[in-house]
Amino acid sequence: MKHLVFFILCLFGYILNAQVNFGLSGLTGASTFAPTCVQFGLDGNLYVSQAYGDIHIYSILRNGPNDYEVTNTEVITSINDIPNHDDDGELNPIVNNRLITGMLVKGTAANPIIYVSSSDPRTNEQDTSQLGVKSNLDTNSGMVSKLYKVGSNWERLDLVRGLPRSEEVHASNGMQLDENTNILYLAQG
Repeated sequence: MKHLVFFILCLFGYILNAQVNFGLSGLTGASTFAPTCVQFGLDGNLYVSQAYGDIHIYSILRNGPNDYEVTNTEVITSINDIPNHDDDGELNPIVNNRLITGMLVKGTAANPIIYVSSSDPRTNEQDTSQLGVKSNLDTNSGMVSKLYKVGSNWERLDLVRGLPRSEEVHASNGMQLDENTNILYLAQG
């Protein structure tokens, strides 16, 4: 046991001394606001979800070292078509977008599939009136949806509804797909 503890301490010390360097690269032509998730798909495109429900798909051209530009942008808005409710279950048509907190791009280069976790975009930090009434956000509004292409159009299939979401800003986020078992794992904040 004493040797195992010594080995772990040595390994931990080595990891702490490891040097990691990151560079900065520019991407001109991107128009994303409040990005929440970023992932390259097998099709070579960059998928970027926004806090307010849209997903931007960027085709990117490398002009040189650390110099990239967007050559084409496709925007998926169908997550915002999911209706929002108040915490008592009553439909709230005034809230017309969704908070995307998780995204996983899978499928193939020819047929990408996007798994998206979303929920009511409000937080209880936001007052909805001058009287100090809180947002009344739906704390069971978490959903997982699957986006896939049919021809040139993106279709949405809602897989799971009613996932918990905190009254602040914690919601379902990280996802992984076990392709051997076809099980989608979801982190719940």
